[in-house]
Amino acid sequence: EDPDIMLAECKRIIKPGGYLVLTTPTRLGKIFLEIMAFRLHIINKDEILEHKHYYTKKEIFELFVRNGFMQYRYKKFTFGVNSMAVAKRR
Repeated sequence: EDPDIMLAECKRIIKPGGYLVLTTPTRLGKIFLEIMAFRLHIINKDEILEHKHYYTKKEIFELFVRNGFMQYRYKKFTFGVNSMAVAKRR
């Protein structure tokens, strides 16, 4: 529900200099997930409804910086529908 609370807990348990790796669907992924769930019925629609926000690279890095991490790496994969972000704890 609250990414800042989640990142505060990550910061608490990761040693200084340690890394955090996150994956999340991209905004493009939202389109594909909703088609597969609501039109084609090949994935569970309740799981798709659990996604509260589809983050951009900029939004992810802003969350990292605000919560005591340094941006390190960002990459899209699976034809751009998923992303991976890596941050280093300060």
